[in-house]
Amino acid sequence: MLRIFTLAIIVFSMSVPFSASATEIIKLGPAETKVAMGQNDRGDSVIQVTVSEVRLHVIEIDGQRWAAPRVPKGSNLMERGLPSLPFLKTQYLLDRMDGIELRLVGVVTAEIDLGAQNFAGVAPSKGHFDRSTDPDSIPWTFDPEVYAGLKPFPAVDVWIDPPAIAGPWRAQAFRVPVASWNAETNMLTVIEEATFEILSIEDAPNPRIGPNRAPTALFGSMRNAVNAASTRDSRSAEAGRLLILAYDDFVDEVQPLADWETLVGYPTLLTPLSTVPHGGSTPTATEIMTYIQALYDAPEGLAWIILVGDYAQIPNSAGVNEGADCDPCYTKLEGSDNRPDASISRISAQNGADVTIQVDKILHYEQQPDAGGAATWYSSAFGVAGNDTGGSPSYADWERMNFLKNDLLDPAYTYSEFDELYGSPSTTEVKTSIENGTSLGMYIGHGSVTAWSTSGFSVSNVHSLVNDEMLPLIWSVACVNGDFRAANECFAESWLRREGGGAVSFEGATTNESWVPPCDAQRGIVDA
Repeated sequence: MLRIFTLAIIVFSMSVPFSASATEIIKLGPAETKVAMGQNDRGDSVIQVTVSEVRLHVIEIDGQRWAAPRVPKGSNLMERGLPSLPFLKTQYLLDRMDGIELRLVGVVTAEIDLGAQNFAGVAPSKGHFDRSTDPDSIPWTFDPEVYAGLKPFPAVDVWIDPPAIAGPWRAQAFRVPVASWNAETNMLTVIEEATFEILSIEDAPNPRIGPNRAPTALFGSMRNAVNAASTRDSRSAEAGRLLILAYDDFVDEVQPLADWETLVGYPTLLTPLSTVPHGGSTPTATEIMTYIQALYDAPEGLAWIILVGDYAQIPNSAGVNEGADCDPCYTKLEGSDNRPDASISRISAQNGADVTIQVDKILHYEQQPDAGGAATWYSSAFGVAGNDTGGSPSYADWERMNFLKNDLLDPAYTYSEFDELYGSPSTTEVKTSIENGTSLGMYIGHGSVTAWSTSGFSVSNVHSLVNDEMLPLIWSVACVNGDFRAANECFAESWLRREGGGAVSFEGATTNESWVPPCDAQRGIVDA
């Protein structure tokens, strides 16, 4: 029997101008917001959800206050015209063939009267759109059924995705909407505690057909699944096989990297591109995919892939939605889902010197780490972010960067300094931060093939960097920073090819990025 307990919370606020308070914080009973495994009275495993607080951010629409509810560790719905309400997400590890369903069996909720706080209701999402679109140019829309009060939203207890395979793991992701809203009463119902019964399904979709695979460090984050501690899979992570697929002219230059990876325990296969079976003058993307698939299907498996060469030497695969250049599409190797089953990167080079510079950087970074007083730069990071605001929930770019900063400066991490290059930093400020020494750099904002729009830091500025061996990892949420098919050297390539400075790794998009999902990915990497 479903047990439901409701606590009514009526919060009265003084009449103040909209700008006086950007957020209303309502504390709930639980001490922590989380999704965790538990047990019921019979000793059966259940999933328990708790929410410690809800924050009502204020959005002004046509002169009215609208609420944008948020919860710790939560995400928000982003379907255009529907209320942007929070949910919690995690995943559940599965065996080869099974699946799960979840059934709500107990819930304690809090009722929050938005009208008592002078809110017109819950603000809708403007939906997903890329950073080349000005958020202010997207008009507010209101779903007629939901905003007429014909039904509460959402009218579900949980969303469960089909099973997916990620290399050695098979899992099902699920999302729990922890708040619902009724437009007719203007009441926001927030879950404080909820319990879900786990129902097992035999012969679920997307079974694992191939052999069980040994876990690798690549998929270590899968051990954060809600049931990871209780899973029967206690296998130790292995190194995993590495493929270095190199344009023939670059094989000699990349050989030292292959030798090093073999030495440290990665079974490494260095393959000249010409040896990939092909029908024409050079292997096509389809033929490369067939070769990679065969390696993955072999008993040794495949966990890591490094392509060596520019797109003209080694063609890229293409994305499904817009056909964008997509090396990661080479890693969709098992199952009917879109999750990667291996890791891929590219040493983008137009000549042997480009390869040598990047290989030398990697080898020095891994073989000769600084120690003592010379190692202080490892605990420093920087973030470049401006004032542009977008997404659902609607945050300024610098606010999203602050989430990353706060995570990194947590005592659980090793960072002690974070350079806030917010608003309108100059190219000199960015250059100074990098040359002072930093092991991680992050960007959120508009971008181009050759620059970060916030600060204007460009390819020419990268060419002047002299940070020597203090080489950061760069994660850039910006449009087309990584468009390596551009006529000239792109922004990401300039960081990696810079001799005597630059970066040791750069993650950047080949296409226009949207406002929120790349930031979620960025934060997921920091939190992993």
